[in-house]
Amino acid sequence: MLRNNERFLKNTNPHLLHNVKDIKSSENVVLEPAKNDGLTVKIEDENQNYNYIHSKYNPVREAKTIIDRYEEELKTKDNVMIYGLGMGYHVEELKHRYPKHKLFVYEPNSDVFSHLVNNRNLDRILGTKDMLSVGFSAADIKKFLQEYIEQLNVNTTFIVLPSYERLYQEEYNEFIHNFIEAVKAKRITNITNYRFEKNWTINSLKNLKYTLNTPNVLSGANVKNMKQTPTIIVAAGPSLNREINTLKYIKENSLANIYSVGSAINTLVDNDIIPDAVFTYDPQDHNHRVYQKAIEKGVDKEVLMVFGSSVGYKTLEYYRGPKFHVLTSQDTVTKMFLDVDYRQYGFVSDSPSIAVITLQILGLLESSPIIFVGQNLGYVGNEHYADGIQYGEKRKTLNDNSNTLIVKGTQGQDIVTTDSFNRMRQSLEYYIGYFIQEKNIQFINTTVEGAHIEGTRFEYLENVISDLSPISNSFVDSIEQKNELNLSLSKNELLDLKDSFDNNLGNIAHYLDRLNEQVERMRLNQIDQTLKEIDKTLKNVNLNSYYQHIIAPMIRVQNEIVNNKIRNIDYSQNDKRGAEVYQLLSKHLELMSDVNNEISEHFYETIEELSNEGVIE
Repeated sequence: MLRNNERFLKNTNPHLLHNVKDIKSSENVVLEPAKNDGLTVKIEDENQNYNYIHSKYNPVREAKTIIDRYEEELKTKDNVMIYGLGMGYHVEELKHRYPKHKLFVYEPNSDVFSHLVNNRNLDRILGTKDMLSVGFSAADIKKFLQEYIEQLNVNTTFIVLPSYERLYQEEYNEFIHNFIEAVKAKRITNITNYRFEKNWTINSLKNLKYTLNTPNVLSGANVKNMKQTPTIIVAAGPSLNREINTLKYIKENSLANIYSVGSAINTLVDNDIIPDAVFTYDPQDHNHRVYQKAIEKGVDKEVLMVFGSSVGYKTLEYYRGPKFHVLTSQDTVTKMFLDVDYRQYGFVSDSPSIAVITLQILGLLESSPIIFVGQNLGYVGNEHYADGIQYGEKRKTLNDNSNTLIVKGTQGQDIVTTDSFNRMRQSLEYYIGYFIQEKNIQFINTTVEGAHIEGTRFEYLENVISDLSPISNSFVDSIEQKNELNLSLSKNELLDLKDSFDNNLGNIAHYLDRLNEQVERMRLNQIDQTLKEIDKTLKNVNLNSYYQHIIAPMIRVQNEIVNNKIRNIDYSQNDKRGAEVYQLLSKHLELMSDVNNEISEHFYETIEELSNEGVIE
């Protein structure tokens, strides 16, 4: 390897440097000089024919032609994903034309890369901020795409080395599929975060009094009570209708714990089936309406509610029955207020449905078997809800919805589903796979006309009960256990954190006003000093617990966009850098101030409430 390349990789990609040193040269990947200019590589295929990855005459001229094809797109998109680095001529040409573009380069053939680093200087091809991955393993590809996604804030131009599209057709198609899925997942995450980022924080803050005064569902007697106890997760799919009589029999004979998720409580209440617990986590403001029927009939007073700590706060205010809590990954507030290690205390990861949250809880408690009822994850005819599901909203049907796909059903049939339902299924499958491997839990899917869930076996519910015996353990048996949470900060310490954040916001506003004046008057030496003051103050903000746990989570999408843009600012010219920083941060400061004003009332209200109750001093 060229020494220059070793230094380059050591500074930019030490993991790749380590892997490159282990490459053993292959005889079917041959380096040779091109006839007119540069180097080219030929690769032997399974038929013992050689295929050139670059022109064997003039790869440099060929590179210009490749980039010419993408010229118009490259003018409007400053992120570029490149499949196939080869000897790097097309990437070098791209970097020459667009030096500020951020490149994400994947090379599937490690032998080709070995020839590259032994013969050409990488710093002529790539910048220090560009990302490079070589196809050593599926894990490396996944890591590469994940790093790409974390930095994605604009549309991307996708460039493929033409020869690789032919030579690696199967691998290329798989890479494209994974790339598209990664982008789709990122967009869904951004949409979800943007939609709920404020709700999660406000709810977690207002729910703190309930979190502090209820038992943790993942601790205490539950750990012993629930192990190897059969449980039924009852969802609100249309197949729930056919299981009503069997569920009544199970309830009357105490054959399993019956847990209602989401809207299923309405169908159960309509049929006089009282579940052993209801599970809820939806952060939306209207979530409490799910329990309106149960509250009107007084059923809520006798049914345990297991709530995610970031659930819509009105749900806990209206529901009158006993409660257990579980900390959710979206609850950043509890981390600030309480002296608690989430990993030891236990928490669940945010998920696309309450069924997945419930599965995580029951899996961690090692309940087995876990039985799904009404988990259709698709349509039966024109319906995807069981009878009795309404609570003020228009009942949703398939109708002419064109955004559908077909998946395998529990009985081998085709099931019409949606992308949303499909994500729920995939999430269920992920955790089922984990709990089968780590806890040896059994999973049974009794949903007739439902989507097949990998890791479960299908069995009719009326047949499952023949293997069940009466049980005596449930969550309610341990409802009197104490909460183990302890506050980590006093009232004054919490208020000081808020005051410190407010003061730093004021300082940033002052420095930005000064920066704007300096940019307008071209005071280049002063700009650099002001930028240092801004950077110092921003570091103070980032270290402030009030910002970390309350403000930042409420603007997580916008923070990511701003950070990515700041990362790409040209630092070589003070005046231009100052103007870009001012433009980005002035808008972001306004956003932080607005969010701070919005949450302040809830923050002070919670502090006062906890102080009056003697929870904090």
